[in-house]
Amino acid sequence: MADDASGLESGESALQSTEIHSHRQYILQDELITRAQKDFSSAIQEGLFSPDDVQKFVSEKVLGVRVNGIDVISIDFEHSDEAINPIFEAYIRSPKTRVLVAEYFYPELKSNMERTGLLTYIKRLGRDFANRIEYAEKISNLCSKTSKPVAVADISNKAKYMFFREFLRHLPNMSTIIWASVGADPEVIRVLAMANVTWLIGLLYQMALNKGIYDTEKVSKLDKFILDFEQARRLYAARGIEQLTEEYSPSSQSERDESQIVVMYPKAHGVRIADYLINPNRNLDKIKGLFYKLLGQGLDFSVRQWRRKDSLQKLADSGYRWGEQGSQISKQSDLESADLANWILFSERKISA
Repeated sequence: MADDASGLESGESALQSTEIHSHRQYILQDELITRAQKDFSSAIQEGLFSPDDVQKFVSEKVLGVRVNGIDVISIDFEHSDEAINPIFEAYIRSPKTRVLVAEYFYPELKSNMERTGLLTYIKRLGRDFANRIEYAEKISNLCSKTSKPVAVADISNKAKYMFFREFLRHLPNMSTIIWASVGADPEVIRVLAMANVTWLIGLLYQMALNKGIYDTEKVSKLDKFILDFEQARRLYAARGIEQLTEEYSPSSQSERDESQIVVMYPKAHGVRIADYLINPNRNLDKIKGLFYKLLGQGLDFSVRQWRRKDSLQKLADSGYRWGEQGSQISKQSDLESADLANWILFSERKISA
């Protein structure tokens, strides 16, 4: 009987584990709000923010999905945001947060750009590019002072990414030029040229008005059929996060309730990464993934995890105390956090789309 009971318990445990890991689903907004207000109750009592602040922040900024038994909390942080909201910092500091997935990791980005001498030039290209660099700096500083590991699965961490993105977007134009150079029928060339101009105008329209693949509110069913390196970023980021959910996957229901991965991306990216996680099309995604890898030679199709060297000691030495009036991490610590030599790459895994 004891053996039967043991076997039954083992079977129930295996069944429970299977149930925990088998579902992919969006987390209801009300659940996200209730959980955040509970998790951040100490900060609320200390007056760092109110329950209403939490409700507003979660309603506007947070999207949650559950994959492989662990919650993935995606937070909208736009490149133009000047400061990190204290509620976002609370998410990072939460004991539940196992790792932060960032769009860019500044020490890595800085190291890659410095090799080509482009970092200073990129900052001068315009406010949008400068915002991206400043955004990446803010995130690495935050991860440094919270002693949390940071993961990056984005392929846009090298200057050559922009070349591949624009090359693919202008490939139709190049084909028109090739057809013209070999003496193709002028009518064919005219039709191709008009189609290319229409396509480019459509792309600019999407970018300017946040439509199409830049829409922040909805994901079109046609999105996944569009070949673009912005889409490649989202696909590989989703697959990298999926690998992280496997790595940090809880083994029990109680552990699941105490584990989460926090993702920080602008909303147009975040909603599509979530869609790739919840609604994967394995065959189509694999074909597109192979296409992007074939075209994007030399890009980082991997998920990299970094941890600050001696991060806890650096934080203690800085005198920083979260929530204390006027408490700031030292400028010296910020400078050190920007140096890749002060971080450890403790995991790097190739991503299979």
